[in-house]
This record gives sequence, C-alpha cells and structure tokens, in this order.
Amino acid sequence: MLRELNDGQVRGGGDPFIGPKLEPYLREAGFTRIDARRPLIRGDASDAVFFQGFIDEFAEIFESLDEALGHKPEHDAAAAELRRLNRIPGAFMTYQGVIAQAWK
Repeated sequence: MLRELNDGQVRGGGDPFIGPKLEPYLREAGFTRIDARRPLIRGDASDAVFFQGFIDEFAEIFESLDEALGHKPEHDAAAAELRRLNRIPGAFMTYQGVIAQAWK
C-alpha cells in the first residue's frame, strides 16, 4: 500500500524520500548552518490520545488515496485495519521523518 502511495507521489512530481536529501540540497543552496534531525515518533497505549491521533492521521492518508490513485477497496481495508490497531494489546506504530532548519 505504501508503495502505491509513493508511486503516486512520484507521478505527481513529488519525492516521497526527500527527507534524507534535505541537508545536501540546503548546502547546495548556500545555507551554512543546518540542523537536520530524524526523530522517531512512536505511538502506543502508554499515551492513548496521541496513539489514536497518530493512527487517525495515517488512516486518513489511506482513505484519501482515491483522490490520487482512484478508489480501490484495499485502501479502505488498510485504513480500517489501521484503525483497529489500538485494540491490539502491545501494539505500537512508528514513523521517522526529517525536520530541517537552515540559516544563511
């Protein structure tokens, strides 16, 4: 499912893997002070409110795939399965993005 999402982003002119490329691009653009971090975000039952929001955010991404890729039942199934994650004992979800700041 994520491969489909990535492929759709590429077809639309985006780069789903831009995060690790940010620091070199910023240097090339003339920025001299760069702070690029890759925080690991984890959701689990220890913070049920955050976990639910985290789940909802990614489920909504799957639910919106029809806008870019056309409606497919497996998108809805993936979102529904993800929304059940918080009911599974010991379940967790992680995401690692990139946060970058740069100054000239």
